Amino acid sequence: MKEITTSVLLSSKPFIILDGAMGTELERRGFRTTLPLWSAMANLEAPVLVKQIHDDYIAAGADVITSNTFRTTAHTFAKVNKATLASHLTKLAVEIARESIVQSDRTVLLAGSLAPLEDCYSPELVPVDEVIHDAYMEQIDLLISTGVDFILAETMINHREITFISEYLHQKEFPFIMSFTAQDGRLLDGTPLESVIPDVTDKNPLGLLLNCRSCAQITKTLPVLHDLFHGVSGAYANGSGHPDNILGWKIEDGSINDYLASVNQWLERGALLIGGCCGTPPEHIAAIYELRERIYETVKH
Repeated sequence: MKEITTSVLLSSKPFIILDGAMGTELERRGFRTTLPLWSAMANLEAPVLVKQIHDDYIAAGADVITSNTFRTTAHTFAKVNKATLASHLTKLAVEIARESIVQSDRTVLLAGSLAPLEDCYSPELVPVDEVIHDAYMEQIDLLISTGVDFILAETMINHREITFISEYLHQKEFPFIMSFTAQDGRLLDGTPLESVIPDVTDKNPLGLLLNCRSCAQITKTLPVLHDLFHGVSGAYANGSGHPDNILGWKIEDGSINDYLASVNQWLERGALLIGGCCGTPPEHIAAIYELRERIYETVKH
């Protein structure tokens, strides 16, 4: 998979395009996303809608789509006394995404989304190590068994979670990308990136990314990542809106041109994987694809 991700795709394209948001896109299209399950129940209650969103990202030009498994851990479902339902929805999410890929006429990779066990902006809620280890081993083993191409550990805010995930995936010899959510060069738990990135780098990730912060904050933090990591890197920022204690994210109108301006800055800084996080619909991905086509034409001539 490492050869596919870094060699095949990058050999023919200036950079790799990830997809955009799933949770906020479900909300935008009428499916109510509420915490703690957020987007997870859509796999069961609105599978056609989940597939349509995957289809739309592929049509927009994404080279990678992400399974709707951000909140399908047993740890999360235990909060609503439905822990036994979690594995079914994880498998269903991957099946839905894989169907979109099979029906497309392009080479598209499937990333298995792996999220923080608790709220993405609340590092103080991260559980003890025993819980972390048990929950992630279960979910990682399940994602691997479903046949995802690699695991995308995204929106990572806690050093202990990051350390265990990267060590376990390295032990399993399964390809992964680690994506940090950071503020001013630090994870949201306060750990400096310079204390985190070398340890993850030693576990041979396919790439390291930044996500789930504003475009401005990611633009500010990307040089820190590049100073510490010389492999494939990238970013996918939040678009329009803000965190919401009920819905998870509240959508607002935003400018695609503003987002593209940031994308250009990331590319200038050496980013090779670009996509969108909360509040970025397929239109954002289509605009990024058009930007890549312009770059490609310029390079050819």
